[in-house]
Amino acid sequence: MPGAPRRTPLHRKTPRSKSACWVLTVTLTVYTLAPPVTMSFSEDLKRLNAARWRVAGGLTIAMMVLYFGFIGLVAFNKPLLATLLRPGLSLGMLMGVLVIVWAWVLIWIYVRWANRDYDAGVAALRESL
Repeated sequence: MPGAPRRTPLHRKTPRSKSACWVLTVTLTVYTLAPPVTMSFSEDLKRLNAARWRVAGGLTIAMMVLYFGFIGLVAFNKPLLATLLRPGLSLGMLMGVLVIVWAWVLIWIYVRWANRDYDAGVAALRESL
């Protein structure tokens, strides 16, 4: 057929030089951001942060002592917790409920402190900027 494309072998390779060497070049692009802003933290901010850590740390330690103390009693002094106070109410059940109630009390103490003292301190610092 005239004008029909000719078929060529599929596996024909072009000859290459055996001494060819490939060089890979990499360009390093450095992106710079705005110059760093140096902030000097005021003493008021440091005091506020230290107070927050003291309150949070103290309440965390109180909760851990309460919780792990109860777990320790469950693990090592089951007869004490099995003491019946009334029919259907043992000392262990009462102490378990008290652990939950005290957890809520400790949360309430933190929230009250944060709303009254911490938020007021943060607002005062924002207004001073």
